[in-house]
Amino acid sequence: NLSLNFKYYSLSDLVKIKYGKNQKKVQDDENGKYPIFGTGGLMGYSKEYLYDKPSVLIGRKGSIEKVRYIEEPFWTVDTLFYTEVNNIL
Repeated sequence: NLSLNFKYYSLSDLVKIKYGKNQKKVQDDENGKYPIFGTGGLMGYSKEYLYDKPSVLIGRKGSIEKVRYIEEPFWTVDTLFYTEVNNIL
């Protein structure tokens, strides 16, 4: 007899949805290591990252159907949401 124990969470318990930030202060196409994403896709590279854990990127303006999963450090502009996963599981 298999006993299943489930714990229920709301989505807000598991992830926070955050806005990206303006990239003008960090964008550096020549030496940047971290991708800068906007709603339309890759915009350039930065020497700094905004978030460095796996995340789901969700368009906020114009291209909501372009959801993207990323595992590397990245920067997103303010037309894109990103998720921060809570470590409760």
